[in-house]
Amino acid sequence: MEFLRRRGPHIGAVLILLVALGATAYPAGLVDNLETAALAIRAGRPDLALPPLNNAIALEPDVPELYLRAAQGALTVEEPDQATEFLTQLPESDPNLECLQLDAALRAGRMDAALAQLPGSHCPEQAAMLYQEADLLVAAGDYQAAAEMLESLLILLPVTPEASETLGTLLALRDPESALSHLRLAVDLDPRTGRFADELIHVIESARFEGNRAYTLAQVGQALARAGMWSMAVAAFENALAQDPGYTEARAYYGLALDRSGQDGLSQLDRAVAEAPKAPLPLVLLGKHWLIGGEPARALEAYEQAAALAPEDPLIAVDLGAAYAAAGDFPAARLAYQYATDLAPEDATLWSLFAQFSLDYEIELAEVGLPAARQAVMLKPGDAAALDRLGYTHFLLGNWTLAERFILRAIQTDANLASALYHLGLLGLATGDVAGGRGALASALALDPDGRYGNLARRSLENLNQ
Repeated sequence: MEFLRRRGPHIGAVLILLVALGATAYPAGLVDNLETAALAIRAGRPDLALPPLNNAIALEPDVPELYLRAAQGALTVEEPDQATEFLTQLPESDPNLECLQLDAALRAGRMDAALAQLPGSHCPEQAAMLYQEADLLVAAGDYQAAAEMLESLLILLPVTPEASETLGTLLALRDPESALSHLRLAVDLDPRTGRFADELIHVIESARFEGNRAYTLAQVGQALARAGMWSMAVAAFENALAQDPGYTEARAYYGLALDRSGQDGLSQLDRAVAEAPKAPLPLVLLGKHWLIGGEPARALEAYEQAAALAPEDPLIAVDLGAAYAAAGDFPAARLAYQYATDLAPEDATLWSLFAQFSLDYEIELAEVGLPAARQAVMLKPGDAAALDRLGYTHFLLGNWTLAERFILRAIQTDANLASALYHLGLLGLATGDVAGGRGALASALALDPDGRYGNLARRSLENLNQ
């Protein structure tokens, strides 16, 4: 043992293995192989530990601890089949065996074997991996397989609100009625996590009184679209159209969902317009297709037709304003936004959109942007985004004291509002508080790393560092 002690403290794992051997004499080379394996593991290279462990097993094939270490190493380097071979040499009484076998089955993609081992198991880490597998199926768009897996898991594993909500959502794509029990369970388990589940319950229960399955599926699709789950919305609208191929509104939304999920919804939108030439909705969604695609002239054509069919709809007027602005016709855009607020003067959202138009293009900030932003705050004083918008308008106009007041109020209302922190950062830099400005910009970047305000904050910080 003196020989081993001279090797240093890094060989602790080797000593544990040697104790497990229970012998006083060791085969030649065993210590060296175990030491090499221990050093590799300590260096974060379990792949390099496997060959010496195999050598050690060849020298001492009757030591379970060696097979255990080798199986763990094989799993670490994603060699589940090799891990399974090692595990067959462990006694059934080994406390590590159950979870390692489940881990190996999961990593090898043997889902049936993994599910068969679940009843009575106590392996929370592997259970979480199974839920992750279901999430991967959802991400890949294989909703049927994901639903089937979750149905099995929720019988065999402790139920989580997230899994219940996901299963309910998946079932709602085809059979909304069957989704309700799972959605309700998600809400019962955690009302905060189950907020979308709660909304979906309300949508399904409200829609089912129509007695029209296609209508219920379309309402589910719209709820998913509002939540930004566009690929799932595509599936819901597809199923609605399978129930009722002449459901023009569902077809129009189907086209929009295809667009937003990275596909091309134009053919569905054109078909919806052709099926219902006097309905404004297909034209509005067709306009969105062209506007998102960077063709404002075509968007204007669709929106103008929609506006002619529904001249009293303020949302169509707003869409028309956005298309005029994208086409560079700012006077027409202003008139469209103004018309929308005239139609619904008590709608804070319309005033916010009007103010945002002025801010985005820095057009008539004092004459248009500031009054519109003020009106939005007056109508909805607790809206953090409206407060931030008013503060930023004051900032652009040089009213820094008022800008700070409203931006700070926005942050007090919603501490996670990245736009407000970005604007506070700009204000700090403008007023000479470089440290404060830098901190606010860093917070905006952390909250919105891949979004508009996170990217703007990143550029500002990069400029400061030059």
